[in-house]
Amino acid sequence: MLLTTKGQSIRTRVKEIRETGRSAKGVKLVTLAEGDSILNIARIVETDEEVEAAAIGEETE
Repeated sequence: MLLTTKGQSIRTRVKEIRETGRSAKGVKLVTLAEGDSILNIARIVETDEEVEAAAIGEETE
């Protein structure tokens, strides 16, 4: 989870971030507004119930 000083929050799974080659410049996760900056990056550990709910959601798609 990424939190900005202006209150924007982004939650994403690490496995959903695409991999790039060595010559790439990286992957952009958030676009910051002028004057905004990253306040904190936090690791969120999913509970077993969240993992099961996500698996059920993927099956129905």
